[in-house]
Formats: sequence, structure tokens, C-alpha cells
Amino acid sequence: MKTKVSHLFGMAVLSGLAGCMALLPSLAEANGGGYTRGSAYGDILPFEMEEIGQVAMLEEDLQIDLWTSYADVKVTYKMKNTQDRPVKVRFGFPIEAEMLPYDSSKENHRKSTAPRRYRVEARGQEVPFRQVSQAVAPDEGGENVIAAWMVSELEFAPGEELTLSIDCRVNHLVRVSYVSDESVERREMVYRLSSAAVWSGPIRKGKITVRPRSVEADEVSMGTPANRFKREGDTWVWSFEDLEPTLADDIRIAVEPVEETWRSVVTDQKDYFERNADLRNFVVHRGTVWMRGMSPCEIDLEASSTSKPLPAVKGEDAPCGFDAGSLPVESMDWDTRYTWGEGVPGPGSGESVTVTLKKPERLAGFRIVPGYVDHYGVCMKDKMPADSSDASHASSDFNSVTEMEVVVNGSWKKTVVFEPGLQEDAWVSLASFKGKVKTLQLIIRRIEPGTKHDITCLSRLMLYRLLAKEPKIDPSR
Repeated sequence: MKTKVSHLFGMAVLSGLAGCMALLPSLAEANGGGYTRGSAYGDILPFEMEEIGQVAMLEEDLQIDLWTSYADVKVTYKMKNTQDRPVKVRFGFPIEAEMLPYDSSKENHRKSTAPRRYRVEARGQEVPFRQVSQAVAPDEGGENVIAAWMVSELEFAPGEELTLSIDCRVNHLVRVSYVSDESVERREMVYRLSSAAVWSGPIRKGKITVRPRSVEADEVSMGTPANRFKREGDTWVWSFEDLEPTLADDIRIAVEPVEETWRSVVTDQKDYFERNADLRNFVVHRGTVWMRGMSPCEIDLEASSTSKPLPAVKGEDAPCGFDAGSLPVESMDWDTRYTWGEGVPGPGSGESVTVTLKKPERLAGFRIVPGYVDHYGVCMKDKMPADSSDASHASSDFNSVTEMEVVVNGSWKKTVVFEPGLQEDAWVSLASFKGKVKTLQLIIRRIEPGTKHDITCLSRLMLYRLLAKEPKIDPSR
């Protein structure tokens, strides 16, 4: 028995999250490679460095997995003490300052905390580390700024060879700027390969592998260094020998294309709220593609099942959850929750939402949050009065989708992977489907279990029609 779903729509949120990574030891003992004082990281490191120049890097194997909001970095080094005496080295892993979006055209910084995950191992054992803060100044040149270092020490026996590995999860560097109704977002990952210049001699042998996990492979761009990486399917590989890296060898990856968004267009001359309340007034320039949002009134949605609403929170009239029939038809404002939860026992594998366009359209793609989102804060404890019950709900309480099958017009299929537990919207491109879309089925295949409720959710669906050319846009005020 299928149940009707009114509309699973919402507004995009631009988050300011940042992160990039490298193994950066002492600058004082550098063997060259483009590192001079003040040229890369400033004159003073916030920790004392020791004997880096006595240890050679024989091999480096770096693997970077790109998720929507972070990168998983696993790097293994084979290192050798070049001396016939014991050597003790102290080295650091830089943590970049995160960007905070403000309502201005300038990009602002704040200090980051620690990586989401960080682990150092040598000789099969974990190596201790400590976090040391670095003074952060405004970045006028648009480059990254280091906020902190993860510092470790390692002892080598005379002539010893050993394997050192670092496994970490670090936020992407996200830059967001606003000018009136216009916003611009860039999402980048950086690995400072030039930092290896401070060890003894060149990197004898190296391999770097970059894999998109929950981002579109065709939208990832290997910025620098130019012409080094070779694409093999959906993977990029760079192999090298005897490399003495310079600053020009630092790896910069555009995780997604630059995205510009305008919230009103010249063809709509209604009052300000009405122009901004409807997704049809969102024009997006993503890379080379122009698109415009679709209104909920242009589609119908149908779900294979729908969960019953959860009990209301004390002090609020509305229940927490899935009364999809109460979602508005036109409004894109923030005063309503836009979450669907499947209603069958178990994790909901195979359950789906089907979108039917009232008029077939070429679609650029869609955005969706693959989990539970409570926009208005009705179900969040920190938004509740002091006398509220503890029946509030967080995103992690519910199952989220980690793999979805997208079926267009009943036959064309695409598998989409989502970052586990993602609480922001993810982009799904339909660029490889060349025809007009009549139906779009979103099928749950794999999930990340929630902590409280065995209900798998999808939230804040936003469809974008493909535009043949750049539209006329209101100038920013």
C-alpha cells in the first residue's frame, strides 16, 4: 500500500568547514626544495624540531579518499636513519585554519580544533602525539593558514629502516562568501608534498592515489601540480621517483566545482520574501553548468511507505518526524521540517520515494540530505524550554542512507554513495542522463544505523532543471 508524500523539499545550507594535510617537520634543517623562511609557513614553528635532516624518505605511499565534508588520508613512509648513531626526530602534521562564512565578500578564519581522527604508528605500535597551536593571521592572499600542529617524536637506531604511518580524517577547506542575494562556495583539499623537502635527500619512490567516495568523480578537479596525475577510471594516480618536492608540487584538489547561487532573478518582480521563498528563484552556476531550482508545485512525490509520527515534544504542538502531508506546497522557508522516514520494520532497504515531474524536464541533478534533519529545531533539546521533556531528537538518532540507487524513467540507473552520517545536503549529478526526466526514483540500498530509532530518513530534496544558457540575473545589492 503506497502512501502519498506531499513534498520532500528544503533550502540549501552553506557550511563552513575547512581542512588540508601534510607531514611537515622542521624548516630549519630543510635540504632546499623551495622552502625558505617565511615562504611557506612563517618564520617560527610553535615546537622545537630535531634532526630531520638525518633521516631519508625511501618510499611514500599516500591514499586520499574524498568524502563530502572531509578527506580520509592514509600515508605510509619507509624511512632510514642515514647515520651510524641513534637519531631522535620531532615532526609535526599541520591542521589548517577553518573558514567561517559571514555576510560579506571577505573570507574569515578561525582556528580549527583537532582532526576528526588522527593516529600515528611505527614498528606496529602507536606513537604518541600532542596538539600545539600556531598563531593564525588573516589570509589576505587567499592561501591556507595553519592553526595547529600534531607533533610526535620518533627514535631511530643507527642505520635503522622503519615504516611510519599516519591515518587521519580532516575537514575540507570550505570558502564561502556572500554579497546580498549571491553566494560563492569553494571546497578544496590540500596535501603539502613540499614538506618532504626537509628530510634527507629526495623522496626515492612515491605513489599518490586519490579516490572520490561520496563526491562526483567527473566533478573533481586535480588543480596542482599540473599534468602529474593520470586518471584510471574514477581514480587518479601519480607515481614518481627521486623527487625533491618544491612548493609547486603541493597537491590541491577541487573536491567540487565552484558554485555560485543567486536567490532572485529579474523575471520575478514580486516582493522580496516571495521571490526568495520559492526554489524556482534559485539560479545556480556550478562549474560550467547553469541550472534553476524547481518548485514543489511542479512535481508529485509518492513513497513506498511512511513512518508514523513520533510523540510531540512537551511545549510544542507539532510531532517530531514524518507527517509529510503537512509540508507546504509553495514555501521554501525554514519554519517546517522536510524529512521523510520509511515505515517498514528493519533498516528500510528497498524502500523508496518516487518523484514525478508534471512536465518532463532536462535535470542537471538534485541535492538531498541522506538522513534526518529538523530545520526548525522543534525536536532539538537546545531549542526547547527548560520544562520540556527529553523526547527531542538529533540527526544521529535515526538511520541515514549511505548508498542509494537512482532510477530515471524506470530504466536508467545510477548508484550514489553518501558520507556516513552526513548532516548537510549532498549533490547528485544527472549530467550523464541526456534525455528529459519524467520520473525519478530514489531507492534505499545501504544505511548507517541510528542510535535510537530504526527509521531511515531522507530530507530536503531539491531538484534543478538544466538551463541552456546563462539567465538574466538581478544585480547584487
